[in-house]
Amino acid sequence: MTLEWALLDQEFYIQAVLYAAVNSGMYAQLVQGASKKDLDTLQGVLGVPWQILIEALVDLGYVEQEGTGWRWNAEPPAARSLHGMDIMRRWLNISHSSQDESPCLSGAIQSSEEERLRESSRQLNQWILDTLSCSKPRTWLDVGGASGTLALALADQGIEVTMIDTPDTIDKVSGILHHPFVKLVGGDIRSQLPKGPFDVVSLVRLIENFPVETMVAIFKKIKPQIHPQGRLVVVITEKKVGTLASLFSLEVHMTVTNGHLYSLRELKVIAVKSHWKILHISQRGHLTMVVLQPLRTSLKRYSKPLPNPVAKLAQLL
Repeated sequence: MTLEWALLDQEFYIQAVLYAAVNSGMYAQLVQGASKKDLDTLQGVLGVPWQILIEALVDLGYVEQEGTGWRWNAEPPAARSLHGMDIMRRWLNISHSSQDESPCLSGAIQSSEEERLRESSRQLNQWILDTLSCSKPRTWLDVGGASGTLALALADQGIEVTMIDTPDTIDKVSGILHHPFVKLVGGDIRSQLPKGPFDVVSLVRLIENFPVETMVAIFKKIKPQIHPQGRLVVVITEKKVGTLASLFSLEVHMTVTNGHLYSLRELKVIAVKSHWKILHISQRGHLTMVVLQPLRTSLKRYSKPLPNPVAKLAQLL
């Protein structure tokens, strides 16, 4: 997801969910009670799996599950709100150029987004710094650093930061990330990471972009690049924690292939599979921070062959 989410008020996203439910025919089915088979017929007109949309409607309190089906259990969506969403859709088509085709629109969005990211990330960056203040890191790898706000905040604290992201992202931020303590690396984090060792490695609002198997592989790639007593910091929007999490889940499925929100249980499974232990968990709003440390398993004590019991007995005699 190249742009930060939640530019608009939460109410807008709720109305968009209701509009999608009515426009797709889901609402009409849910009023009567809908089964999985009924909802499967709607998938062709939805931009996300219907299960994700139902999950959001349940979390918002509009739908309840009845056995193996679902039923609408709230007031009908307000006609005025639906009409407002439909008017918005029509008015947006005054200009037929898409965002990808319009360099003017893309440039305006990029410049305003950079400013908003600096403001919105300030508290998050401070939260991370406060959480790790006792470890006094000197080197830091920021994986998927995007706008680079965390890298700059760290560099201002005298920490040497290496930030890796896609080549396109690095090209966009290289003009504004001028700091002697910041090194920018463009590449695919799934295949290779910068050489360490680093005191801290951070993945901030990143893992939602990848499936579980990919994250296990990435966690394993991080281990050789971190100090034995180093820290891995992961910040996520945790699945099923608050209304914003349900709405963000829709955003992820609309913009990322195979991405999804993670629960703490899933993150613990990833940690076990890739040999990390969880040291600290904290939550702020809809964000959850998890701090991990690499597990170092030594096999030296098992390297010598076990003594032959017959030979041992002969020595005693």
